[in-house]
Amino acid sequence: MTSTLLRPISEEEVARFEVDGAICLKTMFDTRWIEATRAMIENALGDPGPIVIDVREKTGRMAVETYPWRRIAAFRDYIFQSPAAAIAARLLRSENVNLLYDQFLVKEPGTETPTSWHQDGPSWPVHSDHALSIWMALDPVTLCSGGLKYVRGSHKGPRYSQYVNVVRHGQKQAKSDLPDCPDFDTLGDAVELLSWDLEPGDCVVHNLWTAHATGGNLDPATRRRAHTTRWTGDRATYSTKSVPLRMPFTPDLKDGAPLNSEWFPQVPFARTW
Repeated sequence: MTSTLLRPISEEEVARFEVDGAICLKTMFDTRWIEATRAMIENALGDPGPIVIDVREKTGRMAVETYPWRRIAAFRDYIFQSPAAAIAARLLRSENVNLLYDQFLVKEPGTETPTSWHQDGPSWPVHSDHALSIWMALDPVTLCSGGLKYVRGSHKGPRYSQYVNVVRHGQKQAKSDLPDCPDFDTLGDAVELLSWDLEPGDCVVHNLWTAHATGGNLDPATRRRAHTTRWTGDRATYSTKSVPLRMPFTPDLKDGAPLNSEWFPQVPFARTW
């Protein structure tokens, strides 16, 4: 089974993504992938891998695992068979796409831990802005339950450091000459924020340089589970810069090399557009 779009992505949607740096795409994953990914996450929560953040609170829990596809066959099936690769290729206008990594992200009801404002770019070992994230919702999502919010057009600059750990506020990660990412929630009308309510099977997609954040899951009853995949397009190459991203391997790639490798596989897709 090859990655194929569940529904067409229009030229208008592609253009809007390019201008805004983020877009909501409704009904992109069907029941098969929703139910399978929920089950995968539940199993992984009970048997965590080596790269996990698990923050337990009085009334909540936030869990993030990075690279589950490397250890769990069902996540690999998702990478190579779900619509994700085709979505990435369409929005990037790319002949080929490579998987950079994947994550699942869980915020249980009552989780107060936010994810602070940041750009993904400083964390990714890539040159170029030809890359994106696809965040697939597995539960109904609102801002109250920890939905993503974006600064419209922020992928066009400026670029910010990721000096503060985006999950646990105040933990410094890597020194940078770039300015710290602002708290855009405090800037009022100076910026335009984008956010969308989601249903299971919907996804939000953002450029690696689009500033984004989430609050905690303050909904007392609704879980917020999501699976995210990070993709690169034709123009992206490997960067040997030091990044905060923890990888379960050391890529044997030179700076500026193509990403095609066992670490960042090229994923086939059906070009239906």
